[in-house]
Amino acid sequence: LLGTLCRSISGLKFFRYPQHAQPFHLYSTQLCDSPRLNHSPPGSVCVQLDVNRPSRTGRGPARRGVRIAFHSPLKTPDSPVPSGGRRVARLLMRALARAGHEVDLATRLRSRDGKGDVTRQARLAELGTRLAARYLRLVSQGKRPRPDLWFTYHLYYKAPDLIGPLVAEALGIPYVVAEASVAHKRAGGPWDQGHWATLAALARADLVIGLNPHDRALVEPCLSRGAAYLHLPPFLEIDGPPPPDRPDRPAELLAV
Repeated sequence: LLGTLCRSISGLKFFRYPQHAQPFHLYSTQLCDSPRLNHSPPGSVCVQLDVNRPSRTGRGPARRGVRIAFHSPLKTPDSPVPSGGRRVARLLMRALARAGHEVDLATRLRSRDGKGDVTRQARLAELGTRLAARYLRLVSQGKRPRPDLWFTYHLYYKAPDLIGPLVAEALGIPYVVAEASVAHKRAGGPWDQGHWATLAALARADLVIGLNPHDRALVEPCLSRGAAYLHLPPFLEIDGPPPPDRPDRPAELLAV
Protein backbone atom coordinates (compact mmCIF):
# COMPACT_ATOMS: atom_id res chain seq x y z
CA LEU A 1 0.00 0.00 0.00
CA LEU A 2 2.70 2.51 0.96
CA GLY A 3 4.61 1.94 -2.26
CA THR A 4 1.49 2.19 -4.40
CA LEU A 5 0.29 5.43 -2.79
CA CYS A 6 3.72 7.00 -2.78
CA ARG A 7 4.48 6.03 -6.38
CA SER A 8 1.10 7.31 -7.58
CA ILE A 9 1.48 10.64 -5.80
CA SER A 10 5.11 10.98 -6.87
CA GLY A 11 4.05 10.25 -10.45
CA LEU A 12 2.04 13.45 -10.67
CA LYS A 13 4.51 15.15 -12.95
CA PHE A 14 1.98 17.00 -15.11
CA PHE A 15 -0.99 18.85 -13.74
CA ARG A 16 -2.88 22.12 -14.15
CA TYR A 17 -0.37 24.69 -13.05
CA PRO A 18 -0.96 28.43 -13.65
CA GLN A 19 1.34 29.81 -16.29
CA HIS A 20 1.80 33.04 -14.30
CA ALA A 21 3.05 31.23 -11.19
CA GLN A 22 6.60 30.12 -10.56
CA PRO A 23 7.26 26.36 -10.72
CA PHE A 24 8.28 24.68 -7.49
CA HIS A 25 9.90 21.38 -6.68
CA LEU A 26 8.45 18.38 -4.88
CA TYR A 27 10.91 16.00 -3.29
CA SER A 28 9.98 12.37 -2.69
CA THR A 29 11.62 9.11 -1.72
CA GLN A 30 9.83 7.07 -4.39
CA LEU A 31 10.70 8.85 -7.61
CA CYS A 32 13.26 6.38 -8.91
CA ASP A 33 10.56 3.93 -10.02
CA SER A 34 7.54 6.23 -10.06
CA PRO A 35 5.23 6.12 -13.09
CA ARG A 36 4.99 9.36 -15.03
CA LEU A 37 1.87 10.69 -16.67
CA ASN A 38 2.30 10.78 -20.42
CA HIS A 39 0.24 13.82 -21.33
CA SER A 40 -0.08 17.34 -20.02
CA PRO A 41 -3.43 19.16 -20.21
CA PRO A 42 -3.49 22.27 -22.43
CA GLY A 43 -2.17 25.37 -20.66
CA SER A 44 -0.12 23.37 -18.16
CA VAL A 45 3.57 23.52 -17.42
CA CYS A 46 5.74 20.74 -16.08
CA VAL A 47 6.54 20.61 -12.39
CA GLN A 48 9.85 18.86 -11.84
CA LEU A 49 10.09 16.14 -9.24
CA ASP A 50 13.73 16.25 -8.19
CA VAL A 51 15.42 13.71 -5.91
CA ASN A 52 18.88 15.21 -6.23
CA ARG A 53 18.41 18.12 -3.86
CA PRO A 54 21.52 18.28 -1.60
CA SER A 55 20.91 17.65 2.09
CA ARG A 56 21.82 20.07 4.86
CA THR A 57 24.42 17.65 6.16
CA GLY A 58 26.05 17.23 2.78
CA ARG A 59 25.83 13.44 3.08
CA GLY A 60 23.53 12.85 0.17
CA PRO A 61 20.20 14.02 -1.23
CA ALA A 62 17.65 15.36 1.24
CA ARG A 63 14.42 13.45 0.96
CA ARG A 64 11.06 14.65 2.15
CA GLY A 65 7.54 13.70 1.35
CA VAL A 66 4.73 15.78 -0.01
CA ARG A 67 2.72 18.13 2.21
CA ILE A 68 -0.83 16.86 1.77
CA ALA A 69 -4.09 18.64 2.65
CA PHE A 70 -6.52 15.85 3.53
CA HIS A 71 -10.32 16.10 3.38
CA SER A 72 -13.09 13.55 3.95
CA PRO A 73 -16.45 15.15 3.07
CA LEU A 74 -18.48 12.07 4.04
CA LYS A 75 -17.17 11.91 7.63
CA THR A 76 -14.13 13.47 9.23
CA PRO A 77 -11.38 11.11 10.41
CA ASP A 78 -11.69 12.49 13.96
CA SER A 79 -15.47 12.04 14.16
CA PRO A 80 -16.59 10.50 17.49
CA VAL A 81 -19.08 8.27 15.62
CA PRO A 82 -17.51 5.00 14.41
CA SER A 83 -18.06 3.98 10.79
CA GLY A 84 -16.34 2.29 7.91
CA GLY A 85 -15.76 5.63 6.20
CA ARG A 86 -14.05 7.03 9.28
CA ARG A 87 -11.89 3.93 9.53
CA VAL A 88 -10.72 4.04 5.91
CA ALA A 89 -10.03 7.79 6.14
CA ARG A 90 -7.84 7.17 9.18
CA LEU A 91 -6.04 4.31 7.46
CA LEU A 92 -5.31 6.44 4.41
CA MET A 93 -3.95 9.26 6.54
CA ARG A 94 -1.73 6.84 8.45
CA ALA A 95 -0.54 5.16 5.26
CA LEU A 96 0.40 8.49 3.70
CA ALA A 97 2.21 9.54 6.87
CA ARG A 98 4.10 6.22 7.03
CA ALA A 99 5.14 6.76 3.42
CA GLY A 100 6.92 9.91 4.55
CA HIS A 101 4.32 12.50 3.62
CA GLU A 102 3.14 15.32 5.88
CA VAL A 103 -0.65 15.01 6.22
CA ASP A 104 -2.78 17.91 7.44
CA LEU A 105 -6.54 17.65 8.01
CA ALA A 106 -7.50 20.71 5.97
CA THR A 107 -11.19 20.99 6.89
CA ARG A 108 -13.89 19.26 8.90
CA LEU A 109 -16.78 20.22 6.64
CA ARG A 110 -19.19 17.30 6.26
CA SER A 111 -21.08 17.85 3.02
CA ARG A 112 -23.31 14.77 3.20
CA ASP A 113 -27.00 15.29 2.47
CA GLY A 114 -28.87 12.03 2.90
CA LYS A 115 -32.37 13.36 2.23
CA GLY A 116 -32.00 15.12 -1.11
CA ASP A 117 -32.68 18.56 0.40
CA VAL A 118 -31.88 21.05 -2.38
CA THR A 119 -31.87 23.99 0.04
CA ARG A 120 -29.34 22.28 2.28
CA GLN A 121 -27.16 21.40 -0.69
CA ALA A 122 -27.14 25.03 -1.86
CA ARG A 123 -26.19 26.20 1.63
CA LEU A 124 -23.41 23.63 1.83
CA ALA A 125 -22.07 24.76 -1.56
CA GLU A 126 -22.02 28.36 -0.37
CA LEU A 127 -20.33 27.33 2.87
CA GLY A 128 -17.75 25.33 0.95
CA THR A 129 -16.87 28.39 -1.15
CA ARG A 130 -16.44 30.51 1.98
CA LEU A 131 -14.32 27.86 3.70
CA ALA A 132 -12.11 27.52 0.62
CA ALA A 133 -11.56 31.29 0.60
CA ARG A 134 -10.78 31.21 4.33
CA TYR A 135 -8.32 28.35 3.87
CA LEU A 136 -6.53 30.19 1.06
CA ARG A 137 -6.39 33.35 3.16
CA LEU A 138 -4.82 31.47 6.08
CA VAL A 139 -2.29 29.88 3.75
CA SER A 140 -1.34 33.24 2.28
CA GLN A 141 -0.91 34.63 5.80
CA GLY A 142 1.29 31.71 6.82
CA LYS A 143 -1.22 30.52 9.43
CA ARG A 144 -1.82 27.21 7.63
CA PRO A 145 0.86 25.16 5.86
CA ARG A 146 0.83 25.57 2.10
CA PRO A 147 -0.03 22.14 0.69
CA ASP A 148 1.77 20.55 -2.22
CA LEU A 149 -1.25 18.38 -2.97
CA TRP A 150 -4.94 18.11 -2.02
CA PHE A 151 -6.25 14.61 -1.18
CA THR A 152 -9.99 13.92 -0.84
CA TYR A 153 -11.38 10.61 0.34
CA HIS A 154 -14.83 9.34 -0.73
CA LEU A 155 -16.48 11.55 -3.30
CA TYR A 156 -20.05 10.97 -4.53
CA TYR A 157 -23.34 12.75 -5.13
CA LYS A 158 -24.48 12.73 -1.48
CA ALA A 159 -21.13 14.06 -0.21
CA PRO A 160 -19.34 16.12 -2.90
CA ASP A 161 -16.06 17.89 -2.31
CA LEU A 162 -16.98 21.57 -2.16
CA ILE A 163 -13.55 22.86 -1.10
CA GLY A 164 -10.71 20.82 -2.61
CA PRO A 165 -11.15 21.68 -6.30
CA LEU A 166 -11.31 25.41 -5.49
CA VAL A 167 -8.16 25.31 -3.36
CA ALA A 168 -6.24 23.13 -5.82
CA GLU A 169 -7.11 25.43 -8.71
CA ALA A 170 -6.18 28.58 -6.78
CA LEU A 171 -2.84 27.19 -5.57
CA GLY A 172 -2.02 25.33 -8.80
CA ILE A 173 -1.47 22.01 -7.02
CA PRO A 174 -2.51 18.44 -7.89
CA TYR A 175 -5.96 17.29 -6.80
CA VAL A 176 -6.24 13.60 -5.83
CA VAL A 177 -9.41 11.67 -5.04
CA ALA A 178 -9.66 8.26 -3.40
CA GLU A 179 -12.89 6.27 -3.86
CA ALA A 180 -15.15 8.23 -6.16
CA SER A 181 -18.41 7.06 -7.67
CA VAL A 182 -20.76 8.47 -10.30
CA ALA A 183 -24.53 7.92 -10.63
CA HIS A 184 -25.82 9.71 -13.72
CA LYS A 185 -29.40 8.84 -12.80
CA ARG A 186 -29.14 11.49 -10.05
CA ALA A 187 -28.94 14.28 -12.64
CA GLY A 188 -32.11 16.34 -12.52
CA GLY A 189 -33.25 14.74 -9.26
CA PRO A 190 -33.05 15.77 -5.60
CA TRP A 191 -29.26 15.33 -5.58
CA ASP A 192 -28.67 17.16 -8.87
CA GLN A 193 -26.36 19.71 -7.23
CA GLY A 194 -24.25 17.05 -5.58
CA HIS A 195 -24.08 15.06 -8.80
CA TRP A 196 -22.75 17.97 -10.85
CA ALA A 197 -20.37 19.02 -8.08
CA THR A 198 -18.94 15.50 -8.14
CA LEU A 199 -18.48 15.63 -11.92
CA ALA A 200 -16.76 19.01 -11.63
CA ALA A 201 -14.38 17.65 -8.99
CA LEU A 202 -13.53 14.63 -11.12
CA ALA A 203 -12.87 16.89 -14.11
CA ARG A 204 -10.36 18.77 -11.96
CA ALA A 205 -8.73 15.62 -10.54
CA ASP A 206 -5.21 14.69 -11.58
CA LEU A 207 -5.41 11.23 -10.02
CA VAL A 208 -8.31 9.05 -8.86
CA ILE A 209 -7.54 6.09 -6.63
CA GLY A 210 -10.27 3.48 -6.94
CA LEU A 211 -11.10 1.23 -4.00
CA ASN A 212 -14.18 -0.38 -5.54
CA PRO A 213 -13.50 -1.88 -9.00
CA HIS A 214 -17.16 -1.41 -9.98
CA ASP A 215 -16.77 2.40 -9.85
CA ARG A 216 -14.18 2.63 -12.60
CA ALA A 217 -16.50 2.23 -15.61
CA LEU A 218 -18.41 5.43 -14.81
CA VAL A 219 -15.68 7.43 -13.08
CA GLU A 220 -12.86 7.17 -15.62
CA PRO A 221 -14.79 8.77 -18.53
CA CYS A 222 -15.37 11.84 -16.32
CA LEU A 223 -11.65 12.55 -15.94
CA SER A 224 -9.82 15.16 -17.98
CA ARG A 225 -7.15 14.30 -20.50
CA GLY A 226 -3.89 13.56 -18.72
CA ALA A 227 -5.54 12.45 -15.48
CA ALA A 228 -4.83 8.95 -14.18
CA TYR A 229 -6.92 6.22 -12.55
CA LEU A 230 -5.27 3.79 -10.14
CA HIS A 231 -6.96 0.74 -8.60
CA LEU A 232 -5.89 0.17 -5.00
CA PRO A 233 -6.55 -3.37 -3.71
CA PRO A 234 -7.91 -3.88 -0.17
CA PHE A 235 -5.37 -3.41 2.59
CA LEU A 236 -4.92 -3.89 6.34
CA GLU A 237 -3.10 -1.86 8.95
CA ILE A 238 -0.13 -3.87 10.25
CA ASP A 239 2.09 -2.74 13.11
CA GLY A 240 5.69 -3.28 12.08
CA PRO A 241 6.95 -5.13 9.00
CA PRO A 242 4.83 -7.96 7.59
CA PRO A 243 5.78 -11.46 8.73
CA PRO A 244 8.21 -13.31 6.44
CA ASP A 245 6.93 -15.93 4.05
CA ARG A 246 7.21 -19.49 5.33
CA PRO A 247 7.10 -21.78 2.30
CA ASP A 248 7.90 -24.75 4.57
CA ARG A 249 4.64 -24.34 6.49
CA PRO A 250 1.17 -25.16 5.13
CA ALA A 251 -1.29 -22.32 4.66
CA GLU A 252 -3.53 -21.60 7.65
CA LEU A 253 -7.08 -20.32 7.34
CA LEU A 254 -8.86 -18.51 10.14
CA ALA A 255 -12.64 -18.36 9.95
CA VAL A 256 -14.74 -16.15 12.24
